[in-house]
Amino acid sequence: MKKILTFLIILFSLNSSADYTVGVSAYNNGDTRTAIIEWLTDMKDGEYISAGFSAYYIGKVKQEEENYIDAIKFYEVAAQRGIDFAQFALGRTYYAYPEVRNLIYAYMWMEIAMSNGHETTDGKNYAESHLNFEELAIASRLSIRCALSKFVDCTLKPEEEKRIADAKKVEAKRIADVKNAEAKKIKNFKPLNMKCLYELSTGIQDIRWTFDGKNHSGYWESLGVSLTIKKDTKLSGKDKFNIMTNTGQSFENDYNNYKSVSTFAARKYFGVCYPV
Repeated sequence: MKKILTFLIILFSLNSSADYTVGVSAYNNGDTRTAIIEWLTDMKDGEYISAGFSAYYIGKVKQEEENYIDAIKFYEVAAQRGIDFAQFALGRTYYAYPEVRNLIYAYMWMEIAMSNGHETTDGKNYAESHLNFEELAIASRLSIRCALSKFVDCTLKPEEEKRIADAKKVEAKRIADVKNAEAKKIKNFKPLNMKCLYELSTGIQDIRWTFDGKNHSGYWESLGVSLTIKKDTKLSGKDKFNIMTNTGQSFENDYNNYKSVSTFAARKYFGVCYPV
């Protein structure tokens, strides 16, 4: 907001367009129709930076109306005039709304905005973490190219789009191969079964454990109830897991060596286990 006010002071000192200020007043009074008319006039006839502010505010209205395609068009006009918060709004629109999502452009514009003095990082980290190596490399180069061209050369070239498409195909194949390998492993996996006896202060707890290569199940035989597995974490070692259950207990199960340790209320109970 401080930056917006700073820009406004500059605008007024330059005798900026009355259309812009009338538009702001109308917008603040809830009259977006009049505001847009005034801002469109300012974009056509107004001073360069003032027209950028008008474009930004029209983009803001379009975003509020959930017309994200038009919001991008107007934000882009403002962004090309070097207005950092417009650049960031443009980048955030590209990442926040599925209808127009493009994480490369999101990263590029938010990177430019931050280089231009915008302090908020909301969205940039998300975009960065969801781009593959090739996409991130292209997005980084594109942000430099866009800035050096004074925000003129800011779109992907055909050869860059092809490289991105090829990288996505490679990544999709890698993911499919991993899933297929996992499915094959589970299909050929022989279920592991063991029964463990834990000597609790309240008596013996007898649990029959089964691991099918993907899921765990625990059956408390003496009570005739199945445990609900809330979370399982793979530990180092073959077929070794930490398992959280609905009883409040956690179990460290080593199916390969038929071992299990139960932890409850900060106390450990070592099970006596054997294959079944």
